Formats: sequence, structure tokens, C-alpha cells
Amino acid sequence: MTTYYVDGIFGNDTNNGLSPNNAWGTFQKGVDNASVAGDVVRVMGIFALSTSINLTHSGAPGNPIIFEGADQNGNPATDGYVPIDGSLLSGGASCITISGFSDIEFRRIEFANASGNGISQVTSGIDARFIFKSCRFGNNVGNGVVAFTGSSASSRNWHFIDCDFDHNGNTGITGQSSNRLPAIFIGCKFYNNGSYGIKISGDGSMFFHCQAYKNGDDGFFVNSSTDSTVFVNCISYSNTNDGFNIKALAGLTTILNCSSSSNTGFGFNLGGSIGGLVYMDFNHTFNNTLGVSDVTLPGTNVTGDPLFTNILVNQEDFTPKVGSPLHISGKNGFDIGALRSDLVEAPSINASPYIGVIH
Repeated sequence: MTTYYVDGIFGNDTNNGLSPNNAWGTFQKGVDNASVAGDVVRVMGIFALSTSINLTHSGAPGNPIIFEGADQNGNPATDGYVPIDGSLLSGGASCITISGFSDIEFRRIEFANASGNGISQVTSGIDARFIFKSCRFGNNVGNGVVAFTGSSASSRNWHFIDCDFDHNGNTGITGQSSNRLPAIFIGCKFYNNGSYGIKISGDGSMFFHCQAYKNGDDGFFVNSSTDSTVFVNCISYSNTNDGFNIKALAGLTTILNCSSSSNTGFGFNLGGSIGGLVYMDFNHTFNNTLGVSDVTLPGTNVTGDPLFTNILVNQEDFTPKVGSPLHISGKNGFDIGALRSDLVEAPSINASPYIGVIH
């Protein structure tokens, strides 16, 4: 296991890549040389791509190859992102193309401005495992992430933790067909995308403390055909269509401690749920144009202005203020919604009723 360094400003591919002062100059050079499970590539500077990055090696289950944003001293970044800029790409190219590889982790890297998608997974034929921590997929002409663009691709066990999917021309993250993206999303935000915040056919997907707001279609659209889907402490706000559009064709869909407000369509739309079971409890609805569809909200549901801290563009903060109906109205005394208020003693955001599922 080796730590390598790439630097899009001061690096050079003739260097040995083994220290910050001898960093390689291209991201692809790091990709090609990090070939052993547990290898780490520290990513510094900014990378203006002229061609898409193509992954060439896999890690191992529980021991991925890691690409992590770093400061100019080569230390792992603790805030912000290292930009992978696709603005020079043409012909609908993506910043990164994934084909046939697995067990890769990205940390604090931004995939942005591509003429196509931030990331595209094409034909794979394997159950791919990827982890993205504190990454951004934004301002791409197409989508932030497209999984399984090929007919035999399979995107299993993708984890997105504290990632932003925003300002993409189409959808924040999308997939092609059924049973292809049973992913886990923790603390992610999907906002200001031209179409859906997220649109996947993902059996077994789970969403914890996620936010979908101000998208051009549904905030959350999930089609589950064979397995269960879980939403816990999520918010959908001011989307052009439905807040939550769930088609549960089988399995159990759980929607717990979630808020859906000010959406142009339905707050919760379960109109396509034929054959699946739905458990909804301790949720919030307010000011959705069409109300709810094909679901009877239980008595634990609350309504009223959520009194978010800030709903102004680019200043959104969905923490409930004093007097909010979201405060300590959820199951076991939790706040409803993605963010915990600090008004009185309350359970931690990390103590979600279902958060242990992902550890």
C-alpha cells in the first residue's frame, strides 16, 4: 500500500509521485499507478480535463483504493473540495467514466462543469462498490451522476456521505432501469437541478438526513421493484413537482420523521405503489399544491409552517426555528426533518432510529 500525490498546478508526470514536492501533474497518472488495494492518491490543486478520466484498477472489499482531496502540503483536506473541472470536455463527455472496476473511494473532490455528466458508470457486469465522502457533483450540462448507462451495468453498494448534487442541467443523480442502484445516502443534498433532485430505480436504497429542494421536477423519485426503501429524517422543499414520488412495487417502504412542504405537486405521492407495503409515521406536510396521493397520513403526522431558519436562494438552512411544528414531533422525541434544532435537549442527528443500519 502506497500513498501517491498528484498536483494539477505544480505537478509533472515525469516526477515519481511519492511526495507533495514530486507530485504527478495529471489525475489520470495517479489513477493508473494506484493499483493495489489500500493505495491512496492525495489530490492537490485544480485539474482542468481535456479528456475523461478512466478508472483502471479496483481495490478490495473493505480495503478500497482512495482518492482524497488534499491541501498544498499534501495533508487531507478538512473542508471544501479539490476541483476536477470538465469545462474543456466536449461531445457530452463526463469527468470520470467507470467501467468494470469496484472498491474505490473518493473524498472531498468536486466533479463539475462537464459537457456530459460528472460521473458516468457504463457497462460493468459486476456489483460495483463505491464510496463518496464530502464530494460535489455540480454544474454539469447533463447529470451529476449517472449509474449503469450500459445494459449489463450493476451499481451495488454505492455510499454517498455528505455529498452535494446541485445545479446540473438534468438530474442530480439518476439511473437507467430497475434494481440497479440500491445505494445509501447520508446527509446529502440535491438542489437546483434542472430536472429531478434524484431519480433512481434502486431496490434497497436508504436515505438518512437528506435534503431535496428547488429542483425542476420531483425532489425524490424512487422506483423499488423487489426490495425495501427507507427514508428517515429527510426534507423535500419547493420542488417543481412532487416532494417524494415513491413507486413501491414490492417490499416495505418506510418514511419516518420526514418533511415535505411547498412543492408544486404532491407532498407525498405513492400513486404507483402497487403490491408493496408502506409504513409512514411522524411526518410533516405543508403547503403542497396537490396535497398527498394514495396514502392516508396517520395521526402522528403534523402540519403547519415549518419555520425553517432560511429559505433564501443560496442561503438555505432547514433547521427549524422556535415554534416550528417539526421540533421534537418525530418518533422518540426526534425533530422531524434533516437538521436538528438546538432549542432544547434533543437526540443527536447521528442517533436516528435507523442510523445503525449503515454502520
